[in-house]
Amino acid sequence: MRGGTHYLECLLTPDYASVSPLGAHDRAWEIQHAANNKGSNMPIPDVQGMQFEVHGGTGVMRLFKPASADGKQPAQYMADIFVFQDGAWRAVYSQHTPAQPGTR
Repeated sequence: MRGGTHYLECLLTPDYASVSPLGAHDRAWEIQHAANNKGSNMPIPDVQGMQFEVHGGTGVMRLFKPASADGKQPAQYMADIFVFQDGAWRAVYSQHTPAQPGTR
């Protein structure tokens, strides 16, 4: 959200992929998207309810994100998959799926 490209270059594996209702994006897209936000002072949202699970060398983060109060962001389920590689957790895949109204 604030242009942290160096962080993403370390976090995302070379074959990282993200899928959302807006389409599929690769590592390069994510890094460029962050670069476009360089210098932004947007507040970092405080997201509650993240669940982390570790299964050997694989980590899963799951989250239900409610719709924004202004209605601009619909409710969604999010999941990020990580692998422990070379002494660090690295992101390999992200999925953002709209939640059906009234579900949780």
